[in-house]
Amino acid sequence: MTRETESRSRRHENADLEWLVLQLRSIAGFHFPEQPDGEILKEAAVRLEKASRSETRDNNPWTFRLDDQQAAKLEAWCAEQDKAVLEKQRAAGADDQFIAMVHEAGQPYYGAIGGELTFLFSPNSIGEVQRVRHSGTGSEIDLTDYNW
Repeated sequence: MTRETESRSRRHENADLEWLVLQLRSIAGFHFPEQPDGEILKEAAVRLEKASRSETRDNNPWTFRLDDQQAAKLEAWCAEQDKAVLEKQRAAGADDQFIAMVHEAGQPYYGAIGGELTFLFSPNSIGEVQRVRHSGTGSEIDLTDYNW
């Protein structure tokens, strides 16, 4: 490799590194204090590796999950709740053009960030009670599999 080719290759590598650093800095959830770029990349690699390790996700005792049957039951229940809320909201009338557009699309409006569902997980000595409360209707569904 000639010096010119080597220099051009380094410039490309540096440009790629700068692009990667910019991308990493823009990723939500990553906060990098003022550090040299090499340190930022090392920190990002450590965080990504930790996030991808199975023991971080699968063996965490404070992680609550729904199985496929529970998820399907929840989705069907949410669709019923959404219909009830949409009917109630349409009857009340939309005082905002955006909300009216949401209603025209067949969806209820739950505010800028949603948040209509509250998940209630209650671990106990023999299992875990799993319920979900809908703020729009006040209804609650029990997804617990009581075959402990």
